[in-house]
Parts: sequence; C-alpha cells; structure tokens
Amino acid sequence: MVKQIDSKWWESQYLLFKNEGHIGLGKVTYKYTIFAKLNNGFLGIVKWHIPWRRYCLFPINGVFEYKCLRDIADFCEDRTKFQMKLAAEKRALKPVKMRRKVPKGSDLPNYLGAKRKGAL
Repeated sequence: MVKQIDSKWWESQYLLFKNEGHIGLGKVTYKYTIFAKLNNGFLGIVKWHIPWRRYCLFPINGVFEYKCLRDIADFCEDRTKFQMKLAAEKRALKPVKMRRKVPKGSDLPNYLGAKRKGAL
C-alpha cells in the first residue's frame, strides 16, 4: 500500500516515490522517480505514457518482486485517476463554442441551396 507522506513524497513498505514536477515546460503531467528504501537505489521513473493515456513504469535495469510490483501498479493507478480528474475539471471550466444547427431530413437540400446563394 502506497501512502503520501508530504507534497512530493509517497512511500510503501519497500519503495519511495518522489514527484519531480512537470515533465516539461507547458506540460500538465508529472514525472515520479522510484527509490528502494533499503539502499536508496534508483529503480526507475513513472511518467505519463501518451499512447496508453496512463502513468507507466519505465524501469532502469531492475528486478522486482510481486510486492514491489503491486505497490508500483497501485501508485500508477492512483496517479492516473488523479490526472484524469484534473483533466475533467479543466474540460468543465472550458467555455463551450456555440454552433449553428444544421436542419435534418428533407430541409437539408434547401438549407444547402440557400447557403450557396448567400441567403444564410
């Protein structure tokens, strides 16, 4: 189980996760580094993987057992849910553009003809 200990750090039984900030200038997702508690060894990075639209582990030549993998998976899932929530809030604040309604059915040919003649 992974728990947040302050604004930049999370911990599990064997691992530490550190928030390194945004991935780049103007980016909205974050990059997290993973360290072993035992020897402070750097194990890899968790960052947003665009094709999968999820946070994923990018390991650095490490060997992981099932408890550590479960903690990493829980962390990735938690951060993905957090990022999706932020994106939904951002979309909700965005102004909606109004579009002109196009008539359906039998009025469509008349609408297109009037549009071409400059009546609309």
